[in-house]
Amino acid sequence: MLLTIRNLSVFYNTVVGKFKVIEDMNLDLEEGDIISLVGESASGKSTLGQVLTRMLPGTGSAEGEVIFDGKDVLKISENRMTEIRGTSIFMIFQNPLNSLNPVKTVGFQLIEAARIRRERDHLSTDEAEMRKEAEESLISLRLPDADSIMRRYPHELSGGQVQRVVICMALLLKPKILIADEPTTALDVTIQAQVINLLRTLNKEMKMTIIFITHDIGLAYVLSNNLVVLYSGRIMESGNTESIIKKPLHPYTSGLIGSIPNSSKTSGKLFSIKGSPPSYLSLPDGCKFSNRCQFVFERCMQEEPKLLDVQDRKVKCWLYE
Repeated sequence: MLLTIRNLSVFYNTVVGKFKVIEDMNLDLEEGDIISLVGESASGKSTLGQVLTRMLPGTGSAEGEVIFDGKDVLKISENRMTEIRGTSIFMIFQNPLNSLNPVKTVGFQLIEAARIRRERDHLSTDEAEMRKEAEESLISLRLPDADSIMRRYPHELSGGQVQRVVICMALLLKPKILIADEPTTALDVTIQAQVINLLRTLNKEMKMTIIFITHDIGLAYVLSNNLVVLYSGRIMESGNTESIIKKPLHPYTSGLIGSIPNSSKTSGKLFSIKGSPPSYLSLPDGCKFSNRCQFVFERCMQEEPKLLDVQDRKVKCWLYE
């Protein structure tokens, strides 16, 4: 097992108290898996990525175990974590501009990524070879005039270009786990398709494990083989992506899928989940989705369900006890 998460809970200290934003999460990833984390805002998707790279804000803290390659990343030294972060576990953030040095050219930073990987793999660090490798990574993502992009600074690029440059860094570093946090948000649909195809290629040719964080359950269906649906820091449903999309069991999963426009919905309004995304200031007792669920009954409001084994997946719902 490449990554094992056991009893993971994450807390944030705020001016109004301490809040648990991820609760008792358990997850396993094999080498070569593509897993998608799906859910509304504040469901804990990005926070999980920050935990895996140990980049939680100063107000955050984590308990439990996150075992990567036999080591608990929550307990190893910062020096050891620095060796892992960015090389063995690489995260593409929602705002990619924050991942780049504003006073260094794109070319300098891409060549640096190529050098880090070559040193890690005990390969030669010939400057011309690394530059060629960096330019080829830009060309693979359809960035026009790679030589010109290499000479520019991050602020001289568009949002979509910056996003693709950061993906190029991942391509050059070849990490064991790539965490992609909404990597296609700033891109048009054509480039979006190219990025999805590139992620598939990285997974197939390099056996790279990918954790794909998205609001778009349609993209998750196209890319991933496993799906985890999160709500208020809890796994509501997890299992094979195609199986869940074709026959969702949790009411929250059904709501997310039902709200997607498609050609079969020719009339009437799209389904929408009532209420607003959860606030940790006012989570209900019992099931945290109970105040928005159309199938709620008395037990839901009194007791939070466990994650149950149902058919070919896990579901956190009293409907399936």
